[in-house]
Amino acid sequence: YGKLNFPISIINENGKFIYINKSYSELWGIETNELLNYNILEDNEIQKREIAYIIKDVLGGKHSKLISNYADSILKQKHAALPIISTQVFKVIIDNIPYIILVHKNDTEINLLEAEIKKASESENEAERLRSTFLSVLSHEMRTPLNIIMGYTSILKETLNDKLTDEEKSYFSNLHGGSERLLKSISQILEFAQIEADQYQMTTVTVNLNELIENN
Repeated sequence: YGKLNFPISIINENGKFIYINKSYSELWGIETNELLNYNILEDNEIQKREIAYIIKDVLGGKHSKLISNYADSILKQKHAALPIISTQVFKVIIDNIPYIILVHKNDTEINLLEAEIKKASESENEAERLRSTFLSVLSHEMRTPLNIIMGYTSILKETLNDKLTDEEKSYFSNLHGGSERLLKSISQILEFAQIEADQYQMTTVTVNLNELIENN
């Protein structure tokens, strides 16, 4: 057994195992002597996934190949949840005899992490969509009625001005002023939300500074 962290197995050209390291033994849950009668090229899962074809292809050529989702029958039997393994397959020739080396990498944790990141990103996008919808509804359902209230309040005050007592006039003024403050607060909330979402569009207006100062 070697000390490399990556599971490594070596097979001969007939598909028989001649070496596995400690990492391989731990992940697969099997010892070397248990592989004496095992032939990787005859493994049903290896054949189903066309991994046997890849191994034979590397055996007959010069280039290594990467298997992005490696699995065999032994691995499936030993794990309730199949680990995600990527495997580099390459050939070496020793004393004119070809051997296949399989270097395995357990990508389960990194794949789970990527899945969590993707899920978090999707949740963030959904939260952003819901916030935009809420702001749109808030804008329509609250600003529109407030504008109507303010408009009718002004009309009623002007129409009934001669018939209203000072106290009644103050009621209309308070109603109009309160609605105006509430509308301003809602507008500010929406503007802050737009700034936060990088969607705010500033509107520039030309004003007469002297008149603005005099009127205030």
